[in-house]
Amino acid sequence: MSNTTTKDKANAANKKRPSKALTPNFDLGYDQGEATKRITKGGYSYFGFGKATIEGLAKRSVGSLDYNECRPIIQCLYPEFLVCSGLFDPVILFKVDDAGERIDPPVASWARLTSRQNEDRETTPFLIETILLLFEKNAIEPHSSWKELLEKAKEREERAKRREI
Repeated sequence: MSNTTTKDKANAANKKRPSKALTPNFDLGYDQGEATKRITKGGYSYFGFGKATIEGLAKRSVGSLDYNECRPIIQCLYPEFLVCSGLFDPVILFKVDDAGERIDPPVASWARLTSRQNEDRETTPFLIETILLLFEKNAIEPHSSWKELLEKAKEREERAKRREI
């Protein structure tokens, strides 16, 4: 009998996915019109964003937010993609064709704000790191908990690296 869990299988499949880091958008004035039309055409939700929305989220303690509340931030970073959640990964991005149909497989996923795209620590930053860069580039001073979360993620990864040696 195997000890391999469904989550282990999903993680293994995720690691086989090409891990080309996506280029994030940092422009809060991004024209969301075409992406909104394309994504909502298929019955999916598009999480609109603007400076007031992003700044309002940044000012809150990260611990007080759930993943649904963070979706406008993720949508801002990757406005051309459908932002979804899955069984194991609360943040999954898909391409959507002109007819509004989701294209499988997903282009990227994150298990949490403190994880890296597709769990690839060699070539991708932490999601929280990219979010903090969005705040910085738009002169948004976040609640201190956002930066503390990044530091904790870096410390945890460093401990994990030492255990691997």
